[in-house]
Amino acid sequence: MDLSLTLEKIRRLETKLENRRWLEKNPDKEQDLKKQLHNLQLKIRKKEDTSKDRFDSIRITNEKETESSLNSRQPEAKFQVASQESGKKKKKPLPKVPLAGFDESDLKLYIPIAEDINRMIPNATLEEKLEAFRTAPELQENFQKKIKRMIVEPLQELQLLESLKQKYLDSSSSKEKANLKREIDRLEARMENDTPFKYSDSFYCGLRPLSDEELAARVDAVGSLPDILVSIYKQRNGLREEESLELAIKMDYYEPQLQLLGQAGFVEPLTDDLRESFNKGYDSLPLSVQNVFSARNGLESGSSAEQVLNQLLRGNESTDPLMKGVKEAASSSEPEYNDIDFVDRSRFLEEFYPAIGSMEGEHPSRVDIDRFVSEMLDKKTFMVTSKPERVAGGYYIRGVNLLLDDEDGGFTAADKLVAEVSKKLQSSDLGLEFFYILDPSPPTDEELEFGSVNRPLFVVTSRNRTKFYSLANPSTKALITISGLLTTFFFSVGACALNPSISDRFTAALDSATSTGVVDLKWLSDMFLPIFMATLGIQLSHEVGHRFVAHKYKVYNGTKNRLPNLIPSITTGLTGTITPLKSPPPNLKCLFDFAVAGPLAGLTVSLPLLLVGLEMTSSIDGNTQLPVLPVDLVRASSLGGGMVQFFLGNAVLMKDQGAAAMIALHPLAIAGFLGCMVNSLALLPLGHTDGGRISIAMFGRRGAFVVKLFTTLLLCAVGLVGLDQENILLIYVLFASIWQRELETPMRNEVDELDFIRGLTTKLDLHFRASCLFSAMMSAAILRRN
Repeated sequence: MDLSLTLEKIRRLETKLENRRWLEKNPDKEQDLKKQLHNLQLKIRKKEDTSKDRFDSIRITNEKETESSLNSRQPEAKFQVASQESGKKKKKPLPKVPLAGFDESDLKLYIPIAEDINRMIPNATLEEKLEAFRTAPELQENFQKKIKRMIVEPLQELQLLESLKQKYLDSSSSKEKANLKREIDRLEARMENDTPFKYSDSFYCGLRPLSDEELAARVDAVGSLPDILVSIYKQRNGLREEESLELAIKMDYYEPQLQLLGQAGFVEPLTDDLRESFNKGYDSLPLSVQNVFSARNGLESGSSAEQVLNQLLRGNESTDPLMKGVKEAASSSEPEYNDIDFVDRSRFLEEFYPAIGSMEGEHPSRVDIDRFVSEMLDKKTFMVTSKPERVAGGYYIRGVNLLLDDEDGGFTAADKLVAEVSKKLQSSDLGLEFFYILDPSPPTDEELEFGSVNRPLFVVTSRNRTKFYSLANPSTKALITISGLLTTFFFSVGACALNPSISDRFTAALDSATSTGVVDLKWLSDMFLPIFMATLGIQLSHEVGHRFVAHKYKVYNGTKNRLPNLIPSITTGLTGTITPLKSPPPNLKCLFDFAVAGPLAGLTVSLPLLLVGLEMTSSIDGNTQLPVLPVDLVRASSLGGGMVQFFLGNAVLMKDQGAAAMIALHPLAIAGFLGCMVNSLALLPLGHTDGGRISIAMFGRRGAFVVKLFTTLLLCAVGLVGLDQENILLIYVLFASIWQRELETPMRNEVDELDFIRGLTTKLDLHFRASCLFSAMMSAAILRRN
């Protein structure tokens, strides 16, 4: 601060000496001003020489010292204390860690300012001197530079790192990715070396003890600094002013070990090896440092390592959400989460195989994966070509299938490989699941150029079928099914209540019951019970179809489906059923057969019921009371609506009948019509519905994802433009987007494609779906124009 005042005085004196008018009025003062200016300039020169000599007495140099216990290099600094006696040989530099918060440029700037403050306010308290030091104008620019170096520059490097990672993820060239990966690795290594925080898998850093000679040299070096800097040095080491300088130097030297010990409360699980390393690290500290560390954690002096560790564990059992988040992040941190290759592989796996990605919390260990490779993958059947690659939920194992397809077309090479590995895994104690799939990552430009598009690999994860297949709570499943039964029942009763003549007859029956005491509603149950029972019978046939295929493939690889859940609907009474899997189908053929069998069986029952019901409707005279359906609902299906017009005439579905227009149908016709609608909706390629499973089997997961997106947009557009009067499609899209949005769990073998017969069946299925649903919307539009 004195330096800045001196410079200000010099500037003012020079200004006065340049003011000729003032000098003419005060000629006697010119010589005094020049003398004062000369003395101040001498003072500045003397101060610069003194600062230079003083700084040379405490010279800091950097060196690296190899620690044999860690077999690694640790950056350190040396303090060299110049001899105060002329002609005496200087002491040999002693290896020491840097002064806490002080570097060479800091000392060069801080020492003169601290000395000036001591001269200016010698009688001030130390607190007042510290305040004057911190507010000195000369230090502000230095503080800004330090902030830039400590905060701004690392942030800029972090932004550059994120930019390189984004370029890596967006790149489709393996060569470009390799170059970007090298740049990312170099930048991460530089950032890790620059950071003051080092990571270790142990609580003991192997820091060699501070010798008495080194301690004395440090005390001399630090003690020769102005009292302001000595006080700041103590504060930066967490000590009070009255505590000794020796203790501050010890705290400074052992700071790396103290940082490691302080992290013990955030590590879970704390293994025996980690506990042993904590004890070793704590016992390596001097007793005075141990006492300070114990006091900081709320313990008395002389506490043992075990007591300190238990206190750290208790102290971090905080209810604060922020501290809980920090602890969870520290305990769940995986080194590969910062690996750009891991992120690149995992994002496609989680998108197309979400069930595998959900297993990340309990992914298999590398030891189990190595056992899987050595014990399950025979060199005669599968040649591993690279090390296991970590992905979300498990590992990739790349290689070449050495087996061949059967000449008679019985089994493919992939099926034989999967059967061989499954047989070995069943007799092993490894709790793992595996799937033979195509790499979900898109092929690179080089792979496209050379035609290497299909890249089979094993993906291995932990065996936890409850989590993998998202098994619902039994009470939740029962509640959903009961809701489906109730809505189906209410729909059946509502179909009768919407007929005015039936409603009047029901009212009359209730009125007569007040006088007779008897209510005869058998005639009503004869109308709504056939609707209810036939609708449930159609869904039962749907599930029988699934069960038949599941039982067939169970002979080979144990495909099992769980009990279905009836999904309620406010429009049709029943949206359909959810029939999830609880074990992987052996291949895509099995998935296709399983998916198509349910709707095919349901339609096989629904169409005859619709035909019989329409025939009975057409043969009944006009005075017979029948349940009704809204005309707009019947128009929603071109197949069902066309059959109604064929049996009952075109006039029944003509326009301008009003939104409340109804059409009377036999109960079996209503049940058959609803069965056609529900089973046709089940064939829409959305999520893991039956249609979504067929889409995966036909187009693969990437193609199924595109088809799902296109179908969702198309159905929403149909509803928004008014072609879906009853909002059947919009409601189904909402249902599928919430409960069926993810793609189906993986098959054992997803490498083999469908055969010709199944592919042809899929094309016919697409045409049938269009006739049941999409053509209906066009028919409705044509009817409106007419």
